[in-house]
Amino acid sequence: MAVLAPQVDAVIPALEAGVAKRIMLMFNTCDPIDPLREAVSRARAAFGSPGGIFALLAAGKLTPKINPGTTSADESWAKTFREAGIPTVAYGDMRAGCARTRR
Repeated sequence: MAVLAPQVDAVIPALEAGVAKRIMLMFNTCDPIDPLREAVSRARAAFGSPGGIFALLAAGKLTPKINPGTTSADESWAKTFREAGIPTVAYGDMRAGCARTRR
C-alpha cells in the first residue's frame, strides 16, 4: 500500500479489519508512524520508502535527483522487491533521516 501522509487516517479502519498476514506501507514522511504501526499491529506492519524523483537544494539551486530504487526496513521485503527487478536496499532505521531534517 502506498499512501500520502494525509491519507493515512482514512486507510486505518480498512487495515485494522484486514486479514493480510503482512502489510508493506510505503510513504515518505517524517510524521509519527506509531499510530499506523499499532493499528495494523507490530507483527503485520512493514515500512518502506518508494524511489522517485526528488529535488536537492544546494547553494540556492534546486537540482532533480532520481532515486530509481526502494528502501525497506525489512530485508525479506527488500529481497522480494529485488527479485521482482526493483532495486531495493534494507535500512533498519528508516526514521533516522527525519531527526537530521528537523534540526
